[in-house]
Amino acid sequence: MRVWTKEVSINLPFGIGGITFAANMAEQRAAWELYFEFSTRVSQRGFDKENARLRAALNSLHKLFDITRNVLREAGPDVVHGPDSLGPLAIKILNQGLAPYVSRWHYRLESHEKKIPEHVSSFEHERSWEHFDTAVNELEELQAALSSYVEALGKISGALED
Repeated sequence: MRVWTKEVSINLPFGIGGITFAANMAEQRAAWELYFEFSTRVSQRGFDKENARLRAALNSLHKLFDITRNVLREAGPDVVHGPDSLGPLAIKILNQGLAPYVSRWHYRLESHEKKIPEHVSSFEHERSWEHFDTAVNELEELQAALSSYVEALGKISGALED
């Protein structure tokens, strides 16, 4: 297992700001798992407005809550050694970054989905939603903000150079 030998300066979104981070082995391992999950989901892939489903994007973002909880639960208290350690920072990302977007759009889209007329595909119905463009634009803003978190996870885990 890799042993951390230097501090990493990271800048986090959602008003969290910049910190200097020295990761222990448990944080490196947890950061790698989170880096892998966040970087391979819609949180970092562009949203294809012509072909992608907003529902799928919301579901993918929602799964990041369970994934983060599981990673932190399995890592235990070794990822908590103050407010600027991985555990508290990951929780802030969920609460200050993902939760506002997911809670704002999940139920609104769900309400629209329940009103699908016969002979209209769910894809077309989603596109006809009056809030579709706004939700997608906000998704793109969220993706841009999360990119600094994903980069920080990469640096903490050692997957990316500082």
